Amino acid sequence: MHVPYAAGLMMVNPGSYPPPKENLSWWYSEDYSTLDSFAERSDQMLSSFVNFLAVKAKKSHRIYFHNFSRFDGLLLIRHLSTNHSNWKLIPLMRNGILYELVVVLGKNKRMRFRDSASAKQSSIKYMPRTR
Repeated sequence: MHVPYAAGLMMVNPGSYPPPKENLSWWYSEDYSTLDSFAERSDQMLSSFVNFLAVKAKKSHRIYFHNFSRFDGLLLIRHLSTNHSNWKLIPLMRNGILYELVVVLGKNKRMRFRDSASAKQSSIKYMPRTR
């Protein structure tokens, strides 16, 4: 079973590159060395990462992963469905490829996880859903 060792985040504001150092954050499973197993440390690291994102998220926040559709997204979906059951997960898949995962945190707050590599190649247009 694959479990992540680390997560990193670079928050980019349009027109501001390189981002200031306070926009860079890292999480490592070894930071949770009080937990017994590597899987537990990894799980806690991912919880800290997604909780940080949830706090930072505005009304709708886009988060891009380079390898989201084939690896990172699968790890994230497994973690969120197991450890954050109060959040609603809405995956957007086409031909067996995960293009986007919308995580609904509340009535007016959501995070959109996307694959930076497949978004460029995709013929899918990201349109807001209306209901």
